[in-house]
This record gives sequence, C-alpha cells and structure tokens, in this order.
Amino acid sequence: MQNTGSGLEASGQKGKDIIDSFGDALVSNFSVAAVGKVVAELDKGASTLLKQFGLGQEMAQALRATMADAVSNVRALGGDISDVITTQEKASAALNRNVILSAEVNKDLFATFKVTGKDAGELVGKFKDAGYGAGQVAREMKNVVDIAAQSGVNAKDVSEKVLQNMDALNKYNFEGGVSGLAKMAAQASMLRIDMRTTLGFAEKMFDPEKAIEMAASMQRLGVAQSSLLDPLKLMDLAQNDPAELQNQIAEMGKSFVQLNEKGQFEIMPGAKRQMREIEQAMGLPAGELAKMSLASAELENKMSKIRFPDLDIDEDKQKMIANMAEMGAGGKYEVQVEDENGKMMTKAIEDLTKEDVDYLEKVANTAPKTMEELAKGQLTALESIQADIKSIADKSGLGIARTKTTGKVLDTSRQISSGIQKTLSPKQLDTKNLASSIDDGIDRNLDILKRLSEGEITKTQAASELKENLSKLSTFIDGTFRTSISNASVELDKLLKNNPVLTQMTQAATGDFRGINKIKKTTSDADPANLKRDISNVRNTSTNQGNATSTTNTQSDKPIEITLNHNIDLKTNGNIDTNQIVMALKNTDVQQGMAGALKEAIYSNGLMAPTSNKTQLMNRNINESSLT
Repeated sequence: MQNTGSGLEASGQKGKDIIDSFGDALVSNFSVAAVGKVVAELDKGASTLLKQFGLGQEMAQALRATMADAVSNVRALGGDISDVITTQEKASAALNRNVILSAEVNKDLFATFKVTGKDAGELVGKFKDAGYGAGQVAREMKNVVDIAAQSGVNAKDVSEKVLQNMDALNKYNFEGGVSGLAKMAAQASMLRIDMRTTLGFAEKMFDPEKAIEMAASMQRLGVAQSSLLDPLKLMDLAQNDPAELQNQIAEMGKSFVQLNEKGQFEIMPGAKRQMREIEQAMGLPAGELAKMSLASAELENKMSKIRFPDLDIDEDKQKMIANMAEMGAGGKYEVQVEDENGKMMTKAIEDLTKEDVDYLEKVANTAPKTMEELAKGQLTALESIQADIKSIADKSGLGIARTKTTGKVLDTSRQISSGIQKTLSPKQLDTKNLASSIDDGIDRNLDILKRLSEGEITKTQAASELKENLSKLSTFIDGTFRTSISNASVELDKLLKNNPVLTQMTQAATGDFRGINKIKKTTSDADPANLKRDISNVRNTSTNQGNATSTTNTQSDKPIEITLNHNIDLKTNGNIDTNQIVMALKNTDVQQGMAGALKEAIYSNGLMAPTSNKTQLMNRNINESSLT
C-alpha cells in the first residue's frame, strides 16, 4: 500500500508540474521579462553566427527572423532555442559558406538529428560532398530510415553506415542514389559487417589486371560462385552494383558453413584454412569473411521457415521477418506479435499466421511520412506533452524578436552607445594628450614657483605667469567641452535621422510633446519676447499634463552660493622654501588671476555664463524675467 500511495503522489506531482508548465507557457506570452529574454537569446545567437560568418549587423535581422520562425516547431520535437542556433551554426560551418537556413530546413535537420543521432554538421557536410543540398537531407535520410525499418534492422546503424560511406556515391553507381546505398548498408547490418570492407574490395576491382588476378585466385581456391570467377563480371559489379557484389561474397561464404548437432552455425573444420586464404586474396580483415558467412547462412535458414503456400510473402517480407526474429531457448526462431486481445506474445516464425504477418508488416512499414512526424512519434508521452506545452510558450517574444522594428531598436541601442563613446571621447581626452597637458602644466607652475623662491622673478611676474598658465588650462577645458557638445549634437542628429523609431520611442516614454514642438529654433540674438513666450508655453503644457503642484514652476531669484575648500600639500625637493610659495599664493594679484582663470574655464569663456541665453534655455531654475 505504501508503494501505491507513493506512485499516486508521483503521478499527482507530474500532473501538477504539467499544469504549472502550461500556465508558465501562457504567461510567457504576456511577460515583458520573458519577451526580453527571448529577444536577447536570439540576438546573442545571431551575434555568434555573425562572428562565424565574419560579417557585421547587416545579416543579423535575417538570422533572428529565420531562427525565431523555427523555434516553436523545434520545441514541439523536444528542442529549444539553443538547438535552433546550434543547427544553423553547424550547418553553415559544414557548408563553409554563409548560408542562412530557412525555418523549415532548420526544423527538418533537428528532426533528423533526433531520429538518427547525427547532428546537422555531419548530415549537411556528408550530403553536400555527394551533391545534395541541406534542404534534401531530411527527405533522403527518411528514405534511409524507412529502408532500415522495412529490412528489420537498426535505423541508427544503417544511418551511420550511409553517412560514413556517402563518398561512395561519387565512385560507384547505386540504383536510386542514397536509397541504393541504404539498401547496401541495411544488408551489411544484416551480415554484421563493415560495408567499407566490400567497398574497398570493389575499389581494387576497378583495375582490369587486379580483377583478372582475383578471378584466377578464386578458381584456384575452389570458389564456386560464378560471379566471382569472371573478371568482367567482377569489374561490372564493382562499378555499377556494389550491393550485389557484397551479396555475392556473402553467398560464396555460405558454402563453408554448417549447422552442428546443437543447432548452431559454424565454419566447417576443413574449410577454415581455405577461408583464410580467400580472405587474404581479397584483402579482407581476418575473420570478416567468416562473420559474413555465418550471418548469411543464419538468414537463409530463417527465411526457409517462413515459406507458406497459402501466404503471399515475397522475399523482402521474408527478410523483414527473419531480421526481426531471434533464436529462443527451445532452438526456434521467434518474434513478438499481438494476439486478438491486443496482448503481446512470443511465436515461432514457422507458426505465424496471415494476421501475424500483417501485424509485423504494419509495424515495419507504417512509419510516419515525414522525419518531423517520426521524431515526434518517438518521444515518450510525457516528453510529447511537455514539448507541446513548450511550443506555445514565448510566441509573443519570438514574434517581436523577428520583426524589423526590434532589429532597428537593437541597432539604435548600439548606435546610442557608440554615440556616447564618441561624444565623451574627444581627441583632447586622449590619454597621451591628457598626460602631456597635465605634465606641462605642473612643470610650468613648479618652475614659476622655483624662480620666485630663488628671486629670479618678482611676485607680480609670478602672478602674471601663473594666470597665463591657468588660462591655458581654461582654454583646454573649454576646447574639450565645446568638442563634446559638438559631437553630441552631430551624433544626436544622426540617430534621429537614421532611426525614426527612436523619436517614436522617446515620445511614447515621455508623453505629449506638443508644447516642446512649439519652441522655435532661435539664436542668442532672437527676439527675447518670442523666446519668453515659447518657454511659457512649454511650462504651462508640462504643468497641465503632469498635474504638478504650484511649487513646480516657482523660480528662485537667489543666487546659488558654493563654498569650495581645497587643501594643497606642497612637497619640494628641498631647494624651494615652502613658506615663500605660501606667501606667493596669498598675494592678491595671484589669487585674482587664479580665480579669473577658473571662472573662465567653468563658464567656457562666456558660453555657460549666467547671462548666456543658451544657459537659460538649459537651466530650469533661471527666472523668466532674466530673459527680457
């Protein structure tokens, strides 16, 4: 009872998890955070691919759009955004070209990976080498999987053999192209051999001299298989039908196999030496021919037991059933079939009925029509439910991520960042220029104070030189400020001109701009009355829209007083009397010179002075009356 309760609790928890995940999936379509996460993840994936392509942002929008379109379908197969990005990345890397996969191809390649276990890079690369495009991979691999199923052999093993030997399509003729190669791979799986062994043998038979030598060796070693005794036939099979050449080798090996008293197949004792010599003549690995011969004899024995006069069973169906059967404890070949009540049962192949054969054929030949359906059907029930739920998540985020508007927003954010960098990085703020200016200023000041202490110049001369030196500092600050302001204006104009969406975003974020739109562009020489009226309009509009209190527009006529205390720590090399320096700094002329230089620097030579109309425009605390 305890186990039952535990099982019920587990089932209940799974049900709760499913409901929760469904709720989360729905909420993700309305969550700003979820949308932002999807957009960021796709943008990151696009950036990774752009690095691989060696391109800039020109292709980013296309990458985001196609990958966003593929996400929901890939999620329905148990994948996620990362799988979509990986498929695109590996496929383009395998092609060695900057190819953007369509959403459909991306989904099909992922489905093929789920079914065959082979990733997009290997699939696309191998097929491209054989002349097939990325969009043809899923269809051709579906044929491979179907052929494996119809033959009753492992689809992943056949798929691997096909991909390993795709270059054979360029060397030999296979009926049906990939399908012909798949049939040879399926046969190799039946025989439990590496088909590259047969293809290697076929490669040698391209040479007429080697074909003649091989035929002569086969005759000398007592081989009775006629196809292997004729050099012209050997050459023809090697070039035009490697699958049949493999079959002829397997047929030849069956003559060396017998069924012992235990019901097991073995190489006849007197034939083992002969088989080894044949292997050496053919250039096959030791034991490869024996393994092929045993598998071929076992398959023939199984098929001999499936021949019923009253059943219409062709050779392909016989092979299918034979490969699905395995010898049981009683020495009979058995398969799993379904009884009339839907229960599975074990049955010897010689006892199969027409209904049993129909059931086995249905199991082998009712695969879904597409690789996507096959991949979906191979998920567990819980995985399928979770995949379906996940596929409905982030629809809003994916839709937003693939829009051109989002692309413009992302581009605008990059341009804003770049503009800030340019604005705040004038040439004057280059590290070399800064270091040079600072060193030069300090050296000049120290030299002035040194000459003053040594009596070379008077206090008046020292004050004049210090004032001149500080004036240079003022000019440097002013130039840097002006450059930054100019840069900011240029960059802002570029952003607004190239990105109308930025203006729209700004308006949406800040509210009604009607008042601001009424402000006319004006210079410092504009009519003060007009300027005063325009600013009043802006203030009144802002007050009405924001429900501001009466204190919002209250202006202060009192000047702002700032007291600055600065401690100077004088350190000399011993040759300068610090007391003399202090006395020099207390000199009225020196103090007035320093104050004047700093004031000019702060107000940027009048540009930012309290009487400047530009300053008044930028400073909300300046009283309107000062404009008239």
